[in-house]
Amino acid sequence: MIFEPRNFYDTGGSRDELSLFSYAAYLISRAQFLQAEGDDSDLLLLGRDWEETDDAVLSKQLVMLGFRPIDDRQISAHEYMRFFDGPGDPRPVDLLTSPEPEGYYQRLFEAIRAAEEQPSVEHIDAALKLGLAAPDSIVALAALSSCLKLYSPESFPPRLWLGVFMAHWAQLEPLSQDLLTVLSSALISDPPGSKVPPAPAQQKAGAPGLLLVHGTHFEVNPDPTWYYPHVGDLHNYIRPHRNDIFSGQNYYEWEGRWSDRGRHIAAKHLKNWIDLEAYHGCDVVAHSHGCNVVMKAAEMGAHFNKVVFLSCPVHWHKYNLNSGRINVPYSVRVWFDLVILADGGRQKFPASANVADEVVGGWFSGHSATRTSQIWGNHTLEAKLI
Repeated sequence: MIFEPRNFYDTGGSRDELSLFSYAAYLISRAQFLQAEGDDSDLLLLGRDWEETDDAVLSKQLVMLGFRPIDDRQISAHEYMRFFDGPGDPRPVDLLTSPEPEGYYQRLFEAIRAAEEQPSVEHIDAALKLGLAAPDSIVALAALSSCLKLYSPESFPPRLWLGVFMAHWAQLEPLSQDLLTVLSSALISDPPGSKVPPAPAQQKAGAPGLLLVHGTHFEVNPDPTWYYPHVGDLHNYIRPHRNDIFSGQNYYEWEGRWSDRGRHIAAKHLKNWIDLEAYHGCDVVAHSHGCNVVMKAAEMGAHFNKVVFLSCPVHWHKYNLNSGRINVPYSVRVWFDLVILADGGRQKFPASANVADEVVGGWFSGHSATRTSQIWGNHTLEAKLI
């Protein structure tokens, strides 16, 4: 865990952990950085969603790392379209023979510095191309995240590029695995359909309690257990503080599919589960896209009291609090969540939402850190539920 990040200009092309995260921060933020000005109708036709780019949190973090703020520069739609010509030089096979780290990071430092001094399509393109070949996976995957959003699928085939990284899955560190799973899950199609679950047995009579809602279940790590009754890390941490946490065998789960459709189905199931369990008005702790499932369920008619959103990828135009059926929302997040940036969301709710916001851990903490008993204990997050 990093508490004091390194300014990019102090890295000087070195390879220590702080420097690697500075390079990764620049490369992964390029997709959010590129904004259209004037007539952006061409971008809308291409399905480019610019609502997520105006991220004041990301802009502040980039400044703290020595980079210019996002709103300090823009690129026209016409210039942006040039990215669709393709990356040109790098090929997936080139990643199998990584360059020597010492000389490589000096070249990457110079490429990023040139792109910062003159943020043109050519310079940003050159930095991303070079970043793809980084010897360290966190840097290479940061570049890949932006490339998948900026280049056309025809010129930058996602399956080919992702396949090279997936072949080295076992050698990746946990944060790199998280990034890769987000990027690769976008290629997995939804199942043909899903039925509403049958009515479960009633757990108990009386007032609603507390419910845990998990996020995306990635195919490479399909079954995290943090929310499981009696054995889950966070469930066991919260239970002494809230003995009404749902602990029955028919606890709520969803498929965890990384798609809007998957979350929509999950929200219908959650609304159905709450109706059957008479759990309207319960408190909720939700993680990642489980937060968006909860907001969509509220839109469908479910009622919630306190909701603690952990590391929520904010896509406000699709998932929001406009239903008015969430009484007290809280947001808990980490500084510079690389997984949320790979997802394409914001890291913070808009100010108009009036969501209490708390940053925990250090810089570049993992996306899953907010659902660990260690972070909850360090920050006494259970107080939000009492």
